[in-house]
Amino acid sequence: MAVSVVVSATATSASPGRDTHCRVRVRNTGPVVDQFGIVVIGEPAGWTRVEPSSVNLLPDTEQLVDLVFTPPRSPEVPAGEVPFAVQVISREDPEGSVVEEGTVTVEPFTSLVTELVPRSSRGRRAGEHTAVVDNLGNQPLWLNVLAADPDDKLDIRITPDAVIAEPGTATFVKLKVRPKKTFLKGNDQTLAFQATVLPEGEDPIPLNGIMVQRQLLPRGLLLALAMLVGLLLAAVVMLNTVLASTPISTARSALPSTPSSAPPVSLLTSSSAPSSVPSSGVPGSDGQSVPNSSGGVPGSSGAQPTSGGQGGTTVTRTIRVLTSARPTSGGDPQLFSYPVPSGTTLTAATVRLQNPARDTGTIVIRRNGELLLSLALESFSDRTVQPNWVFSGGQDLVVAVTCRNTQVACTPSVTVVGPVTSSG
Repeated sequence: MAVSVVVSATATSASPGRDTHCRVRVRNTGPVVDQFGIVVIGEPAGWTRVEPSSVNLLPDTEQLVDLVFTPPRSPEVPAGEVPFAVQVISREDPEGSVVEEGTVTVEPFTSLVTELVPRSSRGRRAGEHTAVVDNLGNQPLWLNVLAADPDDKLDIRITPDAVIAEPGTATFVKLKVRPKKTFLKGNDQTLAFQATVLPEGEDPIPLNGIMVQRQLLPRGLLLALAMLVGLLLAAVVMLNTVLASTPISTARSALPSTPSSAPPVSLLTSSSAPSSVPSSGVPGSDGQSVPNSSGGVPGSSGAQPTSGGQGGTTVTRTIRVLTSARPTSGGDPQLFSYPVPSGTTLTAATVRLQNPARDTGTIVIRRNGELLLSLALESFSDRTVQPNWVFSGGQDLVVAVTCRNTQVACTPSVTVVGPVTSSG
């Protein structure tokens, strides 16, 4: 054996995102001048530098070498002890190489991104929200979720109210907001509330939300009732006018005393002529029959169009974004998008994420440049969420995939189901 190795600290700790130094003493115990290469073996090899990586030593001399541990500040390197080894290879005597083992402890850190989706909801009896918590730290966190409104006008149900957020994953907590009192008719009422995310050992994170309560009677129904009453009143007035203007003759003495061969004449006359309505179709404004189609709107996946208000229509659409991202060791993610047509509004009521190949990497959903959801691919194979994201015409539903497979491409998919409303 032509070399000896001494690690100054076989157990050390490193803070994510910062450099931690560990000294290694390399000594030439051989009889000749030799060159020694120093390498790190084990999981820390990807985030450890050796300075210098090789040394030339005369017989019976030594030199200090620095191991610089820099674990990344990301969920990819979990907190805890990570074993490593330092191998010193002699150029003159390769079989006399030496391996010294040690342990580096990656310190924990916490990084949470929270959002209430949607921030405001509308409803006659209840509204639904989702608290989304992205754990970007390197340790699991126990989360409690509380909610209250300052005016005590709401009942808020939280499901679940306590969860464990794993590193590199998004956690969803549903909030159902129900007003304590309802009203038949009147202006919309804005009811504010606040949800609070309580990470274990961390400061509370407030999330402000609004529930807009509507009247129980639909506004369209009131308008239809008013129009129906108006039509009934108009019909009554017209009927009275016709009856009042009908001539009735009483001059019986003026009639001939002998029978007349002329046909009898009715004493009651009407100025309205009967009109015919086509047996099929819907009459148009020019009196012609317009076919009444029962087919769906193209692209609506067979859904029947319904009135969307102000002359618009609403259909339920199913949109699937397929991806095929090349493996990369770093850099920008690969983007796949669906542009929402101009003049329409897409509500992503249900979002299904599928990763049947169990690819590794990350998938991010954005609305143009706004982050909506971020997940590690390896954390799911088939997951369904109900976020109720709203995309206006001209906005893009963007799926960004960073693939960390060794060889094959990542092929996750995103399926969005929800109503599409077009303006009239």
